[in-house]
Amino acid sequence: MLARVQQLEILDSMTVAADDFFRAYKLHPSTGRLATADVVAGGDSFEIVEPVYVSENGDDMIWVGYDSSGAEYPAMMESVRLADGSWEAPARLFTRADIFGDGIGGALSAPMLMADGVTVYFAADGPASLGGLDIFMARRNADGFLQPTNVGMPYNSPADDYMMVIDEAAGLGWWATNRNAAEGEVTIYIFAPSEMRVNYPADTEGLADIAMMRTVEFPADRGERLAVLRNLMPARAETDEFRFALPDGSVATCLTDFNNAEARDMMEDYLAAEKDLKSAMTILAHKRLLYGRGQHDLADDILAAEADIDRRRSELKSLRSAIARAESR
Repeated sequence: MLARVQQLEILDSMTVAADDFFRAYKLHPSTGRLATADVVAGGDSFEIVEPVYVSENGDDMIWVGYDSSGAEYPAMMESVRLADGSWEAPARLFTRADIFGDGIGGALSAPMLMADGVTVYFAADGPASLGGLDIFMARRNADGFLQPTNVGMPYNSPADDYMMVIDEAAGLGWWATNRNAAEGEVTIYIFAPSEMRVNYPADTEGLADIAMMRTVEFPADRGERLAVLRNLMPARAETDEFRFALPDGSVATCLTDFNNAEARDMMEDYLAAEKDLKSAMTILAHKRLLYGRGQHDLADDILAAEADIDRRRSELKSLRSAIARAESR
C-alpha cells in the first residue's frame, strides 16, 4: 500500500465543521465554485447531497443525489443550461455500480469537473479504496466515463477522503479528509499541484506517517506563495443571502426586499426551516453511507428520516405559498 505515496508539497491546512466544509474552499472564479443545493433548478423535488459543483460560466452543474425513482444508492447527476436560459432536466451520469462496472451499489460524493469538461474528480467506496471514501478521477468520452483511477496516497487513507479540487488558475489543489480529526470535523489540505507524479521510495523513513499526514512539513516560503497565489484571484461579488421569487415577478435576495412585515417574518422562519432541512439531509446521507457499508440495522432510521424530510419539504412548500400571498396583499 505504501508503494505509491506521492511526494506532495502542502502549503496550508485548516480544520472545519464537516457539515458545510466546502464553504472554506476559496477558488479562482475560472475554476467554478462549490454551492449549496438551492442553486439547482427544482432541487427541492429531489434530494441533493451538497456541495454542487457549478462551472465557471454557471451553465453546467454536477452533484450527487437521489432522484425520484426511489433508488437505494445515490447517482452522479448533471444539469446544463439551455440556449433559452432554462435548465434541462437533471440527467443521471452514473452510479457507483455503473462507473466501476462491478454491479455493487454504494456511496458517491463530492464531484468536481475540470475546465476541460472531461475530467471529473469524485469520492466513492470503490473496489480499490483504502478504506471509507477514496478520491477517484475519471474521464468522459462519447460513450460515458472511462474506468476511474484511484488518486492514491497521501490523498486517500483508511478514513474518508473527498472533494478534490485542482484550481489551475490559482496553482492550488484542495482536498478534505476526516483522518486525524475530531468527530464532526474535517481537515482541508491545500497543496501545490504538479504535472508529473513523483512517489517516495518505498523504504523512505517514516513513510507511513507521511502517507497518513501525521507528519506535515510546510515550505519556508509558503506564506509568501499563498499570498501571491491568492492575490491573483479576482474578488468575488457579494453573494445574495437567498433568492425568492415574488408575485410581481421580481426576486427577493434579502429580508429588506419584502414590503409586507408578515411576509418578512415568515421568510425568516423559512430560512431557518430550510437550514434544518439541509442538516437533516446531511444526517440522512451519512446514514445511507453507513448502510451501504453494511450497517443494515439503520434501515428503520433511514425510512424515518426520509419521511421526516418529505414532511419538511411539504411544510417549506406551504410556507413559500404563504409568503407569496402575504407579500401580494
